[in-house]
Amino acid sequence: MKDTIVELKQNIKDAAAREEQAKQDVKRIEKDMNEFKNNKDSKLQQLQVLLIIRQSDDRNKSTSSKLP
Repeated sequence: MKDTIVELKQNIKDAAAREEQAKQDVKRIEKDMNEFKNNKDSKLQQLQVLLIIRQSDDRNKSTSSKLP
């Protein structure tokens, strides 16, 4: 009986630690979501630049592969 009580108390401590970690994760995710929401325009611009660069690279590869 005494062992069971000790085990249950340890389970409570472990659960509290997991809960605290989960709360921290939630705060981090909410922060990331807010940053993304507030930064959509700059993120869109970054993606557009990357797209242009990749399209240019693809054209260059296509042109160089067609050369004899």
